[in-house]
Amino acid sequence: MKTTLCICILSCVIFISGCDRLTEPTQYEHTYVYRIDYRDYTYGGADFSEIGGLVNTLSDGETIAFNGDVFLGAYSSLNENYYAVEYPEKIEVMEFTFTDSEGTEFKNTFEIEYLPSVSLDNSAPVLKNEDWHIQWIGEPLRENEVMRLRVIDESGFDEIAIEELTEVGATEFVVPESQLFEVQTWEVIKASIRREITEPLNRVEGTGTMSRDTEYYEFEVD
Repeated sequence: MKTTLCICILSCVIFISGCDRLTEPTQYEHTYVYRIDYRDYTYGGADFSEIGGLVNTLSDGETIAFNGDVFLGAYSSLNENYYAVEYPEKIEVMEFTFTDSEGTEFKNTFEIEYLPSVSLDNSAPVLKNEDWHIQWIGEPLRENEVMRLRVIDESGFDEIAIEELTEVGATEFVVPESQLFEVQTWEVIKASIRREITEPLNRVEGTGTMSRDTEYYEFEVD
């Protein structure tokens, strides 16, 4: 019995769906974000809110740590989360540790290896006056995953389209021709995709989202 219990607890920590989660009563809804972008930069972010309420800062005696480093920085509007860190390198395992005012630690660990990598094939041009079928290179969409597509102009300033897929087994985006009206006079557009998965956290209320971003691929317009 003891051996079985230990195996279950360890497997829960590795961000694998389907294992039992032990939730303890805390005053917060936790939101954790772990992302690796096309440069292999790593982003970690955390927000805390009252259950069903507004976003809060942590109270005295409470801390959030990223891979053992307690967050001591200041809030920046450039980040999507109130508590956030960025590393100029690829960190393949990210551990979030919330410590309450009594010193109890609540850990959640994410491994980017669990989320399949993805890329785009830009060898085929975008055809004017036709729907654009964009098939990614990588595994089909899995349960609890979301694939997001962002299309911008050559300058990188004008957003043309945003598409989102959640259907299990999906392998491509289809951008309607009506969204591509502006590209009629362009020679090049750019596209990037983000693969992400969101699942409940262990031992606390809330969710964790892990994602990978691709670079922007250039597509000729024909």
